[in-house]
Amino acid sequence: MAGDGFNYEDVTVYTLDDADEERMLELQTECTFIWANKEGWPVGVIMSYVWAKGCFWVTLTSQRARVPAMRRDNRCAVCVTSKGSKAGHNQTVTYKGLCEILDDDETKAWFYPALAAALNP
Repeated sequence: MAGDGFNYEDVTVYTLDDADEERMLELQTECTFIWANKEGWPVGVIMSYVWAKGCFWVTLTSQRARVPAMRRDNRCAVCVTSKGSKAGHNQTVTYKGLCEILDDDETKAWFYPALAAALNP
């Protein structure tokens, strides 16, 4: 509202400290995973994840179109909100980075039970 003295454009007042960010990542189980298709357009999908070892861990079948897209260009982004979690209201973090596709038995052995535990506490 005009004249109320609050600068609605100044979003610098909305920050998460490291502990609150870590708490949200541990409590939330859904993220938006974003990659680029072969034309370079950003594409995203909601995915369940596990936050472990400082990384987002997700699962998908190799038949998904995003697998060859990520093999072609492994740059990605992940967005997480606190919506639906016990982390509080109106919290959002976005990360950009490089994804790695893993399908070794050792990774599967710890990841699948961790994902099941996160989704069915």
